[in-house]
Amino acid sequence: MEEIEILRYPQEFKSNKLDTATAFGYLVLAEYKFYEYHIKANIKHYVEYLEYNQSNFYIEDINYMSKRNDTYIYILKYRDKFCGYIIFKKDGIDSDTVYVSQLYINIEARRMGFAKLLLCKVEEVAKNIKRNIVYLDVAKLNKEAINLYEFCDYKKSSQQLSGDWSYEYKKELWGEIMTDFKKNATYIQWRYYVDTFIRNTEIDYWLDSAKGPNLIEVADKYFEFIKANDITEYRDMFFIRKYNSFDFNYIHEILGIMLKLKSSTVTLVKLYNGFKNYVGALLGTYEPWKGLDFELRHPFYADDYAHRMLREYMEARNRRYIVIGSQLWLHMTHACRIGINNVCGFPDYFMSDNIPMLSNIMANVGLSNFLNRFDIGIMESEDD
Repeated sequence: MEEIEILRYPQEFKSNKLDTATAFGYLVLAEYKFYEYHIKANIKHYVEYLEYNQSNFYIEDINYMSKRNDTYIYILKYRDKFCGYIIFKKDGIDSDTVYVSQLYINIEARRMGFAKLLLCKVEEVAKNIKRNIVYLDVAKLNKEAINLYEFCDYKKSSQQLSGDWSYEYKKELWGEIMTDFKKNATYIQWRYYVDTFIRNTEIDYWLDSAKGPNLIEVADKYFEFIKANDITEYRDMFFIRKYNSFDFNYIHEILGIMLKLKSSTVTLVKLYNGFKNYVGALLGTYEPWKGLDFELRHPFYADDYAHRMLREYMEARNRRYIVIGSQLWLHMTHACRIGINNVCGFPDYFMSDNIPMLSNIMANVGLSNFLNRFDIGIMESEDD
């Protein structure tokens, strides 16, 4: 993906002196943070090994490693920002191994899959230089890192001494087909887009209010599906209920709209804010929108149909229920669909053309919250 780069330092930075200097500065500061974690945890191995009071240690250390032919330093860039690095050495234990000495991800860039991507880079390089085993050490108290390595199929050494400060992990490659780097980058980028949409629109909160699907859980299963089926290019698809994957449509539409609008920050902000404030607009609590109740009482086109809907709406409020599938139900649902376009500030049919499933479920969520607000129940027929 063009937005994620993993570059070897300094080999892939030499064409730009400023970028090289910036990368060096990042590595120095990041290595300091990497060791700072171990120092604060009072890991004796690190405290005794380094003279941390020497401010030039990190400068000398990065400078020394960058000049060694047997040492590899890779920096991950996301949207032109350095987000993490990994350092490993070939022949770390014997001639068939590489040894990972450092892996660090910026705090704000964690839980985005970048660490997995850097480990994939190590395995890719190991394959290219014909090394079959990747070794690394991880502090026993670093539970998140341990979970990461075990998730990536690294196995804890059975001969590890219990008194040591760390666990030794290794992964045997033995010529297996390595995970394709670009494919991993694609999946990580796609998942980031989906998570960003869910977080910024707060859609899960509103879906939960109407007992709708949990989109984070749906996204987990969706990405399992596309990985299992080796899908690496976005294309139009529709998931049907027969295969218990209908909710995948919501994630697929989110991914599609994010890919379409990823370069349009202004439009994305309108989309995020529109979803976030949509229900408030229907309830009349988000200015300047006066709410669905006002629109039903004061229709824009005051024709016979509008007056009929007004009468049926007032009757529904008096009797405290509305019938699913009735003309009033369809009228209010349609108004809710139009509402999400208006609150987002998009042209007519933008939602139905780009995210029809998502706009439909949001219309249902909006109607559900509206009916709850005015204490209007739902019946399947007049006979209930």
